[in-house]
Amino acid sequence: MPPDATAPIIARVLAEIDALGRAGRAQDMERLCRRLLAEYPQCADGWNRLAIHLSGRGSELQAVVCLERAIAAAPREPSYRANLGEILRRAGLADQALAHCRRAIELDPEHVVANLNLGCALMDAGDAAAAQAHFARVTAREPGNAQGWFGLGRAQFALGQIAHSAQALARAVTLAPGDAAARVTLARARLWQDDFAEALAQARGAAGLVPGHPEATAAMADVYMQWGDFVAAEQVLREALRALPGVIPFTYRLALCRLAQGDYREGFALYESRVLLEANNRIQVPILPMPLWEGQDLRGKRLLVLTEQGFGDHIQFCRFASRLADAGATVEFAVSPELRAVTHTLPGVTRVYTMADQGRFSGCDYWTLVGSLPYRLGVDATQVAASAPYLVADPQRRAHWRARLAELPGRLRIGLVWGGRPTHENDHRRSLPFAALTPLAQVGAPGEIAWISLQQGPRAAEASAGPLRLALLGESFESFADVAALMAELDLVISVDSAPVHLAGALGVPVWVLLPRVADWRWALGEGDTPWYASMRLFRQGARGDWAGVARAVARALDQWRGGAART
Repeated sequence: MPPDATAPIIARVLAEIDALGRAGRAQDMERLCRRLLAEYPQCADGWNRLAIHLSGRGSELQAVVCLERAIAAAPREPSYRANLGEILRRAGLADQALAHCRRAIELDPEHVVANLNLGCALMDAGDAAAAQAHFARVTAREPGNAQGWFGLGRAQFALGQIAHSAQALARAVTLAPGDAAARVTLARARLWQDDFAEALAQARGAAGLVPGHPEATAAMADVYMQWGDFVAAEQVLREALRALPGVIPFTYRLALCRLAQGDYREGFALYESRVLLEANNRIQVPILPMPLWEGQDLRGKRLLVLTEQGFGDHIQFCRFASRLADAGATVEFAVSPELRAVTHTLPGVTRVYTMADQGRFSGCDYWTLVGSLPYRLGVDATQVAASAPYLVADPQRRAHWRARLAELPGRLRIGLVWGGRPTHENDHRRSLPFAALTPLAQVGAPGEIAWISLQQGPRAAEASAGPLRLALLGESFESFADVAALMAELDLVISVDSAPVHLAGALGVPVWVLLPRVADWRWALGEGDTPWYASMRLFRQGARGDWAGVARAVARALDQWRGGAART
């Protein structure tokens, strides 16, 4: 530190620097700061102020150098390390950011800025639980700290603590009503809670603060879509795209709007944007030596089709393989291991690899994603229906399950799935409590129906409780070929919107789908039939969240259906 005699001089200059900053005289402030540091190079506060100024104008590297000088001059001051950690976080240097923020906490566990910045760095690293503790420390020490409440709300949202998240975010918005990011995040929390009016109000508020705010626009569109008003969502998105052409999140959402309304021509063209959507990290395209297929002549060519997104997406779109073969292509698929055996049964498919077999499929002439096939083939709403099942269950596997099912009583065999993948962003709407299926237990004479659990994952254990007695076959399925073989021996599959409904439909097995009020785009907006699968019937909530009503409707339909159902 500089000698004590210079302290008053330095304090006076630092005060002048701060006054220039408040007055918006950035250039004068920087010049005075540099003059101070030229004369007193050990002035850590001067280096810190210059770093904050340089970072604000985008000179991050210079800001890092300044903070390193500040730390060298005052190694036990936590503020400098906390500031350096935040700059490194913004630069994408996560490990270094965490290290500096943690060192700041070691120096002062209650330091507000250090806890705030470490919480942000931990959120970036995907550790919301650890981040939550640091944001909570901020709000406990400074209840009026809007950033602390915002960070706490973000962490709680990531942890699925939606009610607490909404409360924290509402506090942040109250404390900082001009914070557009806090309003957008609160809109997301309210949307998750199906509080559409409040979600829309917060998203609009954010858009009013920052006209053209991408996240606010996307949030408004999402509210309208989940509300079931795809026309209003489309209007928001088209207006946004006129102002900001080519924005991927807008284009992708517009694709969903058009697809939900049955416009497959424009919808699938816009759906190509999914590959560039940062949030859609389930589309992993490997580095391939061959060019992308964009409609080139396929006669005599080897075309590699890559799986993408969820299992259901693959099963739904792989139906178009036969059209590729009819165009003269040798059709080869690269899929996840769970899909390999069942994809082998597709008409028109020559070879099926796993995604790890890149050396084996590197000799193909072109590649494409399975979800791009409708667009590349010019499919419209009249061409999606399969006139016949396009996947086949393995006969030997079927014989295994036939023998197992023969041990069960009952004339009818019905498979049940009540929960989708828990990590799916909409799983809280599309999955239902197992107890909601209670009305099905009243259908038929005692012992007439053998209910079979097809549920996989953590919710499979629920089948052992409740009035609906399910047969637990005691096996987990290694691949979709095993599931297909079991389904082929059933009279009916009843399931929430997840991969099993696509598999049953592709096999031609009768399948009834339990849908929330506003479901995925592929089920459009109606009830009853769907063009995608001839053996499928849709049961949609009459009111949002009314799974009891869906179960009663299914029970009534089942009571009528069972009279004419007979296993073949």
